[in-house]
Amino acid sequence: MKKKLLALISAVLCLATLFGCSGIPNSGFAGSYWLDVPSLTKAPDGFYERIEYEISTETKTDFASSLYPVNEKLTFTVDQAKSAFVTELIGDGDGYIYKTTLNLSGTYSYIDEENSINFTYTVEGDTTTTETHFKGFEQGFACVKSTQSLVNTLPISAFPTSEKDFTKLIVQTETVYGEKDAVHTVKSDDPATSVLLTNNGVPKTVGDYKKDAYIDNALVPLIFRCFKYDNTLNYTFYSIEISSGELKGSKGSAKLAVETSPDSSTTQTAIKTMTVDCKIDGDSRMDVSFNTFGVTISTVGEYSQEYTTAYYANSIGNDVLDASNRARHYMVKCYRPMIYNACYLVYTLSTVSHVKTI
Repeated sequence: MKKKLLALISAVLCLATLFGCSGIPNSGFAGSYWLDVPSLTKAPDGFYERIEYEISTETKTDFASSLYPVNEKLTFTVDQAKSAFVTELIGDGDGYIYKTTLNLSGTYSYIDEENSINFTYTVEGDTTTTETHFKGFEQGFACVKSTQSLVNTLPISAFPTSEKDFTKLIVQTETVYGEKDAVHTVKSDDPATSVLLTNNGVPKTVGDYKKDAYIDNALVPLIFRCFKYDNTLNYTFYSIEISSGELKGSKGSAKLAVETSPDSSTTQTAIKTMTVDCKIDGDSRMDVSFNTFGVTISTVGEYSQEYTTAYYANSIGNDVLDASNRARHYMVKCYRPMIYNACYLVYTLSTVSHVKTI
């Protein structure tokens, strides 16, 4: 059972960070698209960006691969009034501070009609926060320090039939990045969680972490705003796996789909038009049509597995060239499979603001 719970901790830590500090050579980047002028090597004084996402769930979608193996008996329904994902990007001298907050409430349902089982379990107030300090474009967005804190409730079985089949994990992680080595620590002061951690609070040195392209887990959704979007996008990188402290490889690539023209000819494209009800800066809330570029994030190796599909704004409406960078490569939508493939957790752009309020 302990081995199973350790695997569960690893899974939930990866899920909680949304994606899988950066030490990537900046030759792979086209610019800092979150800025008015992407070619700027540092943020202007006072730069601030806050993005809010609504959260929902889907079991079947045309925007992400089919869940496999799908768990048809276990589902999760989000309490949207109590759930949201918020990111904040703050200019900090020659670098940045990136903060994320995930609040999640909802209900797990396990229905097995054949055995007359209909069990529900409500999750209230789960939270995951991250804070990452990293450098600017000229330093390849090299990470300085990353922290994470989470309180997550989840089933310990794919077939939960009672409250005993659920557990609450309370974990904090810290990664401090040096020029060559990184020091990674996972700890918990919660008695029930701490007994599951093999080296609770013991720092682990990860040597030569920048020998290949490297991205901290918390920064992945942000860093993929820095690329030029075309069908050739295919970027392999490494991250420190949060639970074990080992370097693990991932790949971000264009999510290509076949598109048929009126003359019946076919082409492959990663561009999808998405209309989202959102508010950008001082504008009123309205339906905004984004021309998005799909990116699939997957593990590398013999048993490759997709764990994120995200869509980034390439342009808005008919302004396909986006010469003024209105789209800023916002992440418009994101699909992440929940534990045991119960469903996709879906993040949809809701509000963007560049004015910090107290």
